[in-house]
Amino acid sequence: MPMLPSGRHVGLSARPLVELLDHARHGDNAAKVMGLKVWNDLYPWLEVLVFLPVGPPGTPPSPRADASLPAPPGLIAVHTGYRLADWQTCAALWSEADRKGMAAFLDGRAREHFALYLEQIRGVQEKLKAATGTTVVQLPAQQEGGDAQRNDAASGSKKSSTGRGAPDRD
Repeated sequence: MPMLPSGRHVGLSARPLVELLDHARHGDNAAKVMGLKVWNDLYPWLEVLVFLPVGPPGTPPSPRADASLPAPPGLIAVHTGYRLADWQTCAALWSEADRKGMAAFLDGRAREHFALYLEQIRGVQEKLKAATGTTVVQLPAQQEGGDAQRNDAASGSKKSSTGRGAPDRD
């Protein structure tokens, strides 16, 4: 976890990623896991944390981060509510120097650290392939007209290539 030029401490929590991997065979999680190939694919599955000073006794507890690295002395990890995919929105009010520091952290130490997770992910992907006996692929989230085309194919009707519902003339 870096300390940015302003003194702000930030970090990343892999908890959502670990939960996805732990439940890779449930629901549509297999397709999500199969889509994780490179460092940037992990961004939606990592939480951005900030480390804030521990409040005086009697201060209401803040939403502390679970399962993260130990916080620096006198600080506690707090969820920002942002995933790494949205870190620039989280950092909108940060100084330019802090944003550059975060980008350098992501391109350096964080990328190296999470390469270990990518190795673990590849192992989970191999297990998923072996368990299903088939190739598991990631489906596009939404294809234009995808549901209508599937419904039409199931009913046997023919759609025009123009998408207007009239059959093409042969």
